[in-house]
Amino acid sequence: AFRDCSGLTSIDIPEGVTTIRYAAFDGCSSLTSINLPEGVTTIGYAAFRGCSGLTSIDIPEGVTTIGEWAFNDCSGLTSIDIPEGVTTIASYAFYGCSGLTSVTCNCSTPPTAKEWTFYGFDCSNATLYVPKGAEEAYKNADYWKYFKTITTSTAINDIEIGDGAHIVSIFDLSGKLISRGNAGQLPKGLYIVVVDGKATKVSVR
Repeated sequence: AFRDCSGLTSIDIPEGVTTIRYAAFDGCSSLTSINLPEGVTTIGYAAFRGCSGLTSIDIPEGVTTIGEWAFNDCSGLTSIDIPEGVTTIASYAFYGCSGLTSVTCNCSTPPTAKEWTFYGFDCSNATLYVPKGAEEAYKNADYWKYFKTITTSTAINDIEIGDGAHIVSIFDLSGKLISRGNAGQLPKGLYIVVVDGKATKVSVR
């Protein structure tokens, strides 16, 4: 549909769309912002291949399948947040995402990953964040186990704040200050929250 539209920088997909089909935005190298509606359930083959301008993407909660080559060569992505409903991530889905340093998978059971799903970036230098209690499952799951660091993700509501304590600062992963004093209503994503001088990486879902 928008294949090789190299001048396209942003797009809002309307409500009612359920599938991002074959190569829909393949080669849209200037695309930096895309809004996917909550009704999307499938991100298809090569849907965002070569979208090197994307630094992040909000995958809707209803997505269950991420297709082959879906985010191939999205070299600008530094983090990805996989919603809890995903059951399958196909081969080469994140192939060539050389900038990835953080992957958050909110699924208690590791989604089925295929050969080369995460090929093309160094899993030994990337951190995989998973739900509390799921670490061992991911450490033993095919292809997920190649992440050197697998640890639990934390929701802001899970942070224990003692008497007299308060959230001092909230930063995005680039270090930009988002909020000071309280969490407020943050959009979904990954943040660094500083509580009384202690920094914690958290996910908002």
